[in-house]
Amino acid sequence: MFNIAIYYDDLDDAEQLEKVIRNYLDTSAVLYHIFKFSRDEKDIVGEAIPHIEMLFLDIHVKNRERFEKAKFIRENNRGLQIVFVVDDAKYRDMALSVHAFGYLVRPYTAEQIAKQIQDMLSFQEEIERPQITLQTDSGACSFYLKTICYFEYQNNKLKMVETGGVHDVIGFTLKSLRDVLRAHGFAMPHKSYLTNYLYVSKCSSYQIHMKNGDTIPLSPGRASEFKAGFCQAMSVYQNGKDNSLN
Repeated sequence: MFNIAIYYDDLDDAEQLEKVIRNYLDTSAVLYHIFKFSRDEKDIVGEAIPHIEMLFLDIHVKNRERFEKAKFIRENNRGLQIVFVVDDAKYRDMALSVHAFGYLVRPYTAEQIAKQIQDMLSFQEEIERPQITLQTDSGACSFYLKTICYFEYQNNKLKMVETGGVHDVIGFTLKSLRDVLRAHGFAMPHKSYLTNYLYVSKCSSYQIHMKNGDTIPLSPGRASEFKAGFCQAMSVYQNGKDNSLN
């Protein structure tokens, strides 16, 4: 659920802004909820605020008082992203002093609002996508877990196959990687392989068929546990309950 709040001086302005936001989000695949708060900051710094990701400060600025309130909100909610909606571009520097996520001057356009929301959703996706930093033959590199297909240990070398290519990994064992990654949908079907369930196409009696066309051996002693884990992982992914690989 994507939660947005509108903090307003004028109810008519807030309702117009809410309409523009709804018109955009209703055309997307995003589940959302919009809260509205009056200009008294005690209404917003309370139970609802920890659940809000994006705040539109739709205010008529006549002095620094409104920005002092914005600073108060920011200091008590560091993870909250604030977009200012004001009457005059001269207040831009004040908005920057609060480390605002965005800044709009009335009259704004629907496209400008959409751009702010798109940027926020992209920002959320970026920070929520888990990564791992590995020492490779190209140096230390960070990889999104979603891009890793599998790891293979052969001839005293640990190899990682991911959507961007193949890399030799240094300083890890397969078991140490398993301990780090099994909470993110990785499992060992064979003593020499660690696979990402997301890239498994199907399991046969003694092989795993990967979506990139590779085949991986499936040890008889590990088959039952691996197949059960695969079925569970697919159920989670299909129901959208796991965001770790999204």
